[in-house]
Amino acid sequence: MLFLKRAKPSHHNTKAWHTYILPWHDLPLMLSENLFLGFTLYYMALKNKDKIELAKLLFFQNMSQIEIAAKIGISKVSINKWVKKYLWEDQRTSFTVTRESILRQLYQQIAAVNNVIADRTPPTSTSSESDTIIKIANAIDKLERESSLADIISVSQKFLNWIRKLDLEKAKEMSGLFDAFIKDNLK
Repeated sequence: MLFLKRAKPSHHNTKAWHTYILPWHDLPLMLSENLFLGFTLYYMALKNKDKIELAKLLFFQNMSQIEIAAKIGISKVSINKWVKKYLWEDQRTSFTVTRESILRQLYQQIAAVNNVIADRTPPTSTSSESDTIIKIANAIDKLERESSLADIISVSQKFLNWIRKLDLEKAKEMSGLFDAFIKDNLK
């Protein structure tokens, strides 16, 4: 169970503090929307596996290990061990390198080779340049046809953000389905 407590009293009643109790599975949805701003989080009786999952979520939100340790109430050494044991750095890097950024770099490489060719008289390519263009074009074709896990996560986050504005309950339901779908694709 996750408890949220508003960091400041409400304007209507200076002695009242807003407290919200949320189920654990709503945490990723709340984190992705930064809905915790102005609130203090209280993690009550979390099991170790839940602490690891929460730490991972916070780590993927680019929170420092010291901040994560303070929020969850465990040592920085434990966070550091989890980062290394579960390869969180590698996973976070793979989520930040998007297919779109790779495609953009590949298109820039083709443009650079074509610019070198265009500056020649006559503007003809060498066999090495032709091979390079073909290899890059094949890589682009493959990337444009395949969906990676990062793509699935990116689309699901965009979809959940969109549906959340229309129907919060449906967004919560869909969030659980997307989580199950993503976990199934990890196997």
